[in-house]
Amino acid sequence: MITVDLLRHVPLFASLPASELETLAARGADIRLRAGDWLIHEGEVASFFVLLEGRIEVRKVIHGVDRLLATYVPGEYFGEVPLLLGSPAVASLRALEPARVCAFEAADFRELIAGCPLSQQRASEDDGYARWPPAGNHE
Repeated sequence: MITVDLLRHVPLFASLPASELETLAARGADIRLRAGDWLIHEGEVASFFVLLEGRIEVRKVIHGVDRLLATYVPGEYFGEVPLLLGSPAVASLRALEPARVCAFEAADFRELIAGCPLSQQRASEDDGYARWPPAGNHE
């Protein structure tokens, strides 16, 4: 179960009022992955994810070659660009170790952005590209 305390430890959400955190916690799906489990594959319906525990690798097939693009660590978020553009997932995500992810479906993400003024402000300030490649271990 996603809780306000879990979300408060995520830098993106740390300064949100309790009422917005409660809304986020109620909407977020608690996904637990084992090492090697796929969170999403390139081309699937996109979601917005926040990594709570573990590490997730970003993989993409480029010119027929599977490439490691980045590694996410707890506190990082991803998946917002395809949702904002209305496109499918642009890469595949796989757990490198046991991981815990908070996930928001596209409709929930759009509603949350529209309904949470501070979240809306932050989303408009961060176009998602400024973080590419995301923080963490990159190759």
